[in-house]
Amino acid sequence: MRRITLRGSTAAAALAVALLTTAGCPGGSGPSTRSLTLTGYALNTAISATIIKNRTYDFYLGNGVTEAQAKVKIEGDMGSTTVKLLDGQGTLLREFTAPTDPVDVAVPGNVVRVVVDKPEGIRPLVSLESFGVTQVTTGAIPEPVAALQSRAVRSFPLTLNEPVFLPLSADEARYTYITVPGIRGKSVDVFVDGAAKVFASDEEHGFILDTATAASIGSGTDGMYTTLSPDGNHDQLLLTIETPRTPDVRTLIVSVNENVDVRDLKVRFLGAASRFGRTEDQLTATLHEILEETSTHLYSVTKGHVRLGSAEVVFGQFSRPGFHQTMSIGVSQVAGFAEAYVDPNSHEIKCGRGWWQMSIDDAAWTLTHEFFHHAFSLPEEYREGFPEVTTEGPNRQATATCRSSIMGSREVRELCVAGTHVSTPGQRQDPHTSMWELLAPRLINTAAPQRSTTELAIRSSGGKKLPVEMR
Repeated sequence: MRRITLRGSTAAAALAVALLTTAGCPGGSGPSTRSLTLTGYALNTAISATIIKNRTYDFYLGNGVTEAQAKVKIEGDMGSTTVKLLDGQGTLLREFTAPTDPVDVAVPGNVVRVVVDKPEGIRPLVSLESFGVTQVTTGAIPEPVAALQSRAVRSFPLTLNEPVFLPLSADEARYTYITVPGIRGKSVDVFVDGAAKVFASDEEHGFILDTATAASIGSGTDGMYTTLSPDGNHDQLLLTIETPRTPDVRTLIVSVNENVDVRDLKVRFLGAASRFGRTEDQLTATLHEILEETSTHLYSVTKGHVRLGSAEVVFGQFSRPGFHQTMSIGVSQVAGFAEAYVDPNSHEIKCGRGWWQMSIDDAAWTLTHEFFHHAFSLPEEYREGFPEVTTEGPNRQATATCRSSIMGSREVRELCVAGTHVSTPGQRQDPHTSMWELLAPRLINTAAPQRSTTELAIRSSGGKKLPVEMR
């Protein structure tokens, strides 16, 4: 992970004159109109048992696109599922309540918003197979846009901790322009889940391109993750994203996320590494892999607000050891929110021998679940038989009462919201409150989302995991 302090420059502003030369606009030749076919995307709606409420996918088709045709295909059982397509002004373009063969939906502008509602247990396959667009290129420099209020925007106004989907072309390189308002005084992560180069500026200097190496914040063939500390004098981050022409091009996911809780852990092993039949380096390497997967889960589940920073590993120390315990992980609890099932005097997740026998994903999922207990006092959302981090192995026969929450079901990687929560009577005093409604007050300047959360770029980044520093 790189941390970059971003500051604008007059040199960067001067370089903006090269804009769009590689995006199909011959210098000095005036406006030109052309047709392109852009990639589609299979929406993540076929999640077993999970309720989806008002889950929203924003697709930005690019600067200069004046109209488009979105090709939609829906397969499988829909039950009472609804799929709505809206334009950038929020006008309903088409609503689907039954499966359909590929059908074109006319889009007036360059923004497509897809909203999905589905009941528990239903698993439709919803795909936007492609976008046919008409694009007018003029050579004009795009303008920052602070809010999504138009069918055709000159750059996409990206809300912090909300992803945008960028359809691409298999036939040519493209430049896409994104405005991120509200960043003054904030440290943010920039996530891109595929092949791209990303250049950054601010509202004073405008969008910039490739030759401005001082403003390049990262590139990669399988995605990139960079932490930025923007200049405190500016409130907008402007991103220019260059995507190459490649035969295996796919829709790109971009998100800019404000972290409000980055945790450093202390891990104590009971006894020497030889007790586990491994060296310290071997144990630390396995733990490192689990912690990076855990940080990735935390990041996705909390929409980019929470992740792990570092972990200090100590061998031969352990507080209050038990027969089955092998390791403890110190976690400080957010003050003032203790629940009856969390011991306010205990700040350790204790891991049993069986935890080490799990797969990396199972171990990380279990650790993420326990982290929400110990760090944020979130309750269980199951009745019995659920796997704890101190058990000898995962038990998948749990009776989950809320299947839309990581606190109730092993099959999801999100927290329930008000519209998807199913109460767990007898488990706590406020069984009708969703996990996001409980968590949001325990994070700084964070509001509970009103809709099911969609995937961040980390969810589709080719197996990339968030880095955790081992100390």
